[in-house]
Amino acid sequence: MCLKNQKTVLPTPNCLPESYKDAYHLIKPMIVETRRYDACVNDCLLFCKRSDNVYSLDRACMKCGETRYKAESLSARKTFTYMPMGPRLSRIFGSDNICKILYSRQDLYYGKLTDIVDGKIYKSWYEDGGVFQNMEESCTVPLALFCNGLYPHKNMATQKSMWLLILTWFNLPVNIRNISGPMMLVGIVPGTKTEEPKNLDPYLDLIVVIFLELTDCTMFYAYRGAPTSVRIALLRYMCDIPAFSKILHVSSQAALRGCPYCKEVGFYCKSLHKVVHINNGAFLPENHPLRGEKNKFTIKREDRTSKPESYTKEEELEIRNSYDELPNKNRKSLLQKKTELKGKYSFIGLPYHNRQEEMQPNGMFTIADEIGNLFGLITGKMMGKRYKTEKKSFIDLRIHGTAVPVTV
Repeated sequence: MCLKNQKTVLPTPNCLPESYKDAYHLIKPMIVETRRYDACVNDCLLFCKRSDNVYSLDRACMKCGETRYKAESLSARKTFTYMPMGPRLSRIFGSDNICKILYSRQDLYYGKLTDIVDGKIYKSWYEDGGVFQNMEESCTVPLALFCNGLYPHKNMATQKSMWLLILTWFNLPVNIRNISGPMMLVGIVPGTKTEEPKNLDPYLDLIVVIFLELTDCTMFYAYRGAPTSVRIALLRYMCDIPAFSKILHVSSQAALRGCPYCKEVGFYCKSLHKVVHINNGAFLPENHPLRGEKNKFTIKREDRTSKPESYTKEEELEIRNSYDELPNKNRKSLLQKKTELKGKYSFIGLPYHNRQEEMQPNGMFTIADEIGNLFGLITGKMMGKRYKTEKKSFIDLRIHGTAVPVTV
């Protein structure tokens, strides 16, 4: 109705569509079509045709036996929506304005550290041995993956009824990078009404295959007015710890071996009902004066321990292979508790992948919890059993010296 009214206001004749349907048909040739793949209801696999996938014509899952279609119909019980990356990147390279920004990016900040592109890690990608060596910066597409669950319908029984896969492009300035165009939604992984997706690997496997196909490709570069060789790489994973657990197969923050970077072992705090990591001093330089302080850290003694070691890529791959070869869940669980690592994950298939260097945790939830707890204490809303227990321990420590702030 609104379009129809607008059409009557404009001078005649005019080409304004009279309805939403007419407007859609007008822009349809310019829309990048999405793809839908049938998926197993237990998230075991995708029924899609790939060189390494023979499930495209199956009517039931080869792993769990669940049927692909609803009863007496060819409608899939679960689908995965994928928004192709290649066509959208081609359009961006074909846009004069975006290409000018890419080409002039190196002159914007004059060497000041104002963004990731001014740092050593970003510059190392273009040096010898880097993923973009011998490539012009404006002809590269370094991407970061955001992955998180959400629940658009709050009345549903599950907290995260779907998981979104979003990519953002590092080469672009921040004010352009984080808008809906360059920040690309590439996939929506559905859950059910009662639970979130059990496994993200089948969906991420498809994304990895696409990245391998697009690693070195040719696109029309509007700035040069000619086809140009472009290299695309996924070099950052910006997620919270639960998302890392799902996509990179590491233990969650609640585990004793909850650190995804090193071999540190936490301690279970009974009063808080969670694992805490109290070896802060181990990350200081060996001769740092704070290492001799007995009251600055939770352990209440001098800390001369060395910084926890990290797994090498070879050690990690060996552990993950061992995990996959174990015969039952109990033994796999024991190995995970011992090493913090689960089996192999999708992104291992990328030739330039380095998990420890490419993980970039999102700390906003931790910050939100700290702020929420602080305001709860100030306003008196956090007067539950846990708070009272911690308060008593703190008072005993300050007055009598007979307790520690946490019970380990």
